[in-house]
Amino acid sequence: MRAPTFRRPFSACLPGPAPSTIACCVALVLALSPPSLLAASPSGCDDLGAFPETPGLVFERDIQPLLDNCLGCHGGQGGLSLAPDEAYKALVGVVSNTRPELLRVDPGKPGQSVLFRAINCNTPAGPSFRMPGLSGPTDQALIRDWIEQGAGDFILRDRFEPP
Repeated sequence: MRAPTFRRPFSACLPGPAPSTIACCVALVLALSPPSLLAASPSGCDDLGAFPETPGLVFERDIQPLLDNCLGCHGGQGGLSLAPDEAYKALVGVVSNTRPELLRVDPGKPGQSVLFRAINCNTPAGPSFRMPGLSGPTDQALIRDWIEQGAGDFILRDRFEPP
């Protein structure tokens, strides 16, 4: 069987402004990967067992400041904005564009959340494609704990008791 020949660059097939070479390579690998590979459990994940759980994490106070490191690439372009007024709504309970079988953040399930996998695990394209902004183990552990705790978005300041 003869290998397919592309008559134009793959990046010409993507909508919007010209993407980077790395983004095109990642998109091509994901597009050509068999569904069974993409649905498989992630591999090459960092072991965060040495980091004790941080209780009481809240998105606005604890997580958004971490995501601010990602705004260079995820500030609105590319289909995912992690800007302070948009990030929570764009992440929690939202189906991933690149992994439609998973949610970007699946409350209570960090291992099934695309956000956690993107910062903690190698992608099918290899370890060099891990999202760089939150790749430190301390940040990874905070994201893991926040998702495990249900991905809360506010602080309950006073107990509410109905009349």
